[in-house]
Amino acid sequence: MPATYEPIATTTLGSTVSSYTFSSIPQTYSDLRLVATVQRGTAGSGWYVTLNCNGNTGANYGYQIMTAYGGTIAFQGFSSVNDTAIYCNIVDPGGASQWALVVADIINYTSTTVHKGMLISHGNAVNGTYGQTSRTGGNFFSSSAITSLTLNGANYNLASGSQLTLFGIKKA
Repeated sequence: MPATYEPIATTTLGSTVSSYTFSSIPQTYSDLRLVATVQRGTAGSGWYVTLNCNGNTGANYGYQIMTAYGGTIAFQGFSSVNDTAIYCNIVDPGGASQWALVVADIINYTSTTVHKGMLISHGNAVNGTYGQTSRTGGNFFSSSAITSLTLNGANYNLASGSQLTLFGIKKA
């Protein structure tokens, strides 16, 4: 990472969990970057990763997702407003060993006057047969500064060995 990025916290999960929270985020940076290499905890379909701010699970999130997958380019897009989290990705089939990379940029997270914008990239291999990549643009509809971030393994847990790092981006 460039010298403007400073690691705030890093963890490697020692057990399978439903979510992981970065709490007490310092308010001394301009933006945040979350980088997570997560593994699915159990086999099944409909696994996705979501993001919540400040422990808020109310209908305070909106997002748009565009996904490309398969041996040929096939696009899937959808959006939501007044949701209970920002969906970083949608993965349909897949085994328990499926890995995903999530990179989330949280813009202007210390502001107490505007909603928080996020840009999220995601990539993974589905069943080892084809890859998937997606891009999400989202908002946390709150003017509160972000002091904690929670990454959730929705439908299925985040497996032991998953790695998560939160970076602070220095103010210019």
